[in-house]
Amino acid sequence: MTIPPAETTPHTAVSAPLPAANAAAVVNGTPVPADGSYVRLSALRHGITVWGMVGRSEALRKLQDRIRAAASSELSALIIGETGSGKELVANAIHRESRRSRNRFVAVNTGAVPRELVASELFGHIKGSFTGALKDRDGCFVEADGGTLFLDELATMDDRTQIGLLRALEQRVIQPVGANKEIPVNVRIVAATNCNLMSQVRAGSFREDLYYRLESFVIPVPPLRQRREDIPELAAFFGEKVGRENGREILGFTAEALRDLSAYDWPGNVRELRNAVSQAVVLTKNGVIDSEHLPEKLTGRTAESGMNMPMASGSNGAMVGINSDMQAMPRPMLGTRISLALDDGLNSMIQQIMQKALEVCGGNVTLAAQILGISRKTIYNRLRLDPKPLEK
Repeated sequence: MTIPPAETTPHTAVSAPLPAANAAAVVNGTPVPADGSYVRLSALRHGITVWGMVGRSEALRKLQDRIRAAASSELSALIIGETGSGKELVANAIHRESRRSRNRFVAVNTGAVPRELVASELFGHIKGSFTGALKDRDGCFVEADGGTLFLDELATMDDRTQIGLLRALEQRVIQPVGANKEIPVNVRIVAATNCNLMSQVRAGSFREDLYYRLESFVIPVPPLRQRREDIPELAAFFGEKVGRENGREILGFTAEALRDLSAYDWPGNVRELRNAVSQAVVLTKNGVIDSEHLPEKLTGRTAESGMNMPMASGSNGAMVGINSDMQAMPRPMLGTRISLALDDGLNSMIQQIMQKALEVCGGNVTLAAQILGISRKTIYNRLRLDPKPLEK
């Protein structure tokens, strides 16, 4: 079977034209495998993203509901989530849905600013207030006036800056560094942290009064490992996006690559997933991303041997070694032992895609297989169909 070219519309799962009878499929100058051994990007994408968030999991839906609730109010919001989970994306969504959306959204990573300069960055300063203050400067509060100020890595602020932030929250005024007068501001604060702020309150490194002032509306962002069903669609989204940015046509992922992506615990969350897919986009020569193109930490391969070293994910996300008996097992058998629950979820998703394609194609298995870029035999085996009644 000849693989048809990739669809031009990424969200339409069954819109590809049929290939010519003996057309050779070539992508990026390299022949595409013609054995139906990969799942097309279009079959993994389910629809338009909401606020740049990709996926349809229950965890993501609850997060989006929380965002809408936050956007409908003027309360300060505290976003709590692990590194790379998309906290700034959440903050931006709150701003875009709020009545402040016509004004500026200003984001500041306070952890990336030297501690002695955070107050100046936020509240501004007057000329001569400290070494290097060569002229007056407005801070981020003034820049965001009328809009939203997003403060990431909130827990890195020193006590002096925390006091200034508390005053801005309670009295809507700020005092630039070195100034004697206060400036009124109209800014909504959305803060974020990947730390347990209450633990820092108990340790004395974060002010209790500021904590309770920010805690008026808390938005927890689920880590990627708690929304595994979104991983295939996220991978397809990044594969298409990064491929386009780098002038490469990406057709899809093999089932083994999807299994490896879905089995990994992603301590770096969505950001780490994007990095992994970006590497694969660069390494694949025919537009099909396979396990060999993914980072070694996902697959257990070693660079020297190209062999798969057995690994399993511990409860804390760390990779735990397998005993010597399991190390001697073939990879397919090992994958079965480690990822039974994962296989069930992935198989269910693939079956739903195939069933939808069959519906659209009026039960024509050959047409559905060509459009999905898989073999007819794969559809029969996955859906446990009797080939005689459905063969067309």
